[in-house]
Amino acid sequence: MTAGLVATGHRLVSEAAVAVLRAGGNAFDATLAAGFAAAVAEPMFTSLGGGGFLLARTGRGREILFDFFSDTPGLGLAEDRREPHMLPVTVHFPASDQIFKIGFGSVAGIVLVMLLGTLRVQDVLENMVSDRVKLATEPMLKKTEAKLDESDRVLDDVQDSIRLAQHRIAQFDLLDDKLMHTEAAVLKVESARKSLESRAGSLADQFGQLEHRFLNAK
Repeated sequence: MTAGLVATGHRLVSEAAVAVLRAGGNAFDATLAAGFAAAVAEPMFTSLGGGGFLLARTGRGREILFDFFSDTPGLGLAEDRREPHMLPVTVHFPASDQIFKIGFGSVAGIVLVMLLGTLRVQDVLENMVSDRVKLATEPMLKKTEAKLDESDRVLDDVQDSIRLAQHRIAQFDLLDDKLMHTEAAVLKVESARKSLESRAGSLADQFGQLEHRFLNAK
């Protein structure tokens, strides 16, 4: 194609689509690349478990509205056999939990777009999308690595505090053991003192008796 215009909500998504156009792909190839790149660059807005609509015009000038909404009932099935195929997914936000419904609409949309594209899907993903996905994920990976490093530092501080506490406990146990020995020694000294006092009292009585006998003998 000689000219093209891409408008998306993220620079890397646009770049993936533009790369496909520059490689000779058509608008459907670019849409496919943008969809895969957006699932990584803008995961809060789109995903492979979502769905959507696509208003397109083929190379022959035919205008078509593709409906691949998340709830894919099944084209060609009898009305009584059309059942919703949506799965609840709970996302835990800081303030509350929110339940989202996901389905297989995106898969149907991808297949439709693939049939109208001109490039191999493998080439689109490997050569045009993978680099943008890497660029989109690198900041998140760096933030994650930084948080892990911070967690390691915090863990090291906690371990140091634990080791210090264990050392203090060991010192306390040693002092407690010494105190117990000291108390035992004090008890022994006290027992010896009482024994000496008892013996001294007994000797004093004996001396008194001898003194009394000596005075009577005079």
